[in-house]
Amino acid sequence: GIPSKDLFAHYLTPFMFVLDWLIFQPKGYFRWWHVLGWLAFPLIYFFSFVTRCCCNEASAFINVAKYPYFFLDYETLGMGKFMNYIFVLAIIIIAENTLIVMIDKLMYKYSLKKHSIDKNV
Repeated sequence: GIPSKDLFAHYLTPFMFVLDWLIFQPKGYFRWWHVLGWLAFPLIYFFSFVTRCCCNEASAFINVAKYPYFFLDYETLGMGKFMNYIFVLAIIIIAENTLIVMIDKLMYKYSLKKHSIDKNV
């Protein structure tokens, strides 16, 4: 099975985050520029990771994996394949962000329409 720390970090937490946003958070806040703005954290992670791997000796990775994910192992993959993985991940993140903004706008529009109907009744 999946180790519990991975289950929480990669499955349960994102699901609960999305559920919280769908149910409890006000809609209509997100703007189209957020799609690219939300790339900041993954880009910071990427640059921090590459810096960490390039600047540390092998002995610095005794109790921790040097490459937490297979697609980040640029030494084994080669720089071309590594950059392809990073590019595909960026496209996936942009697509997810676009979907989030679209859903936010649709839910906001629906809530406005619903409120205007409720006022007329």
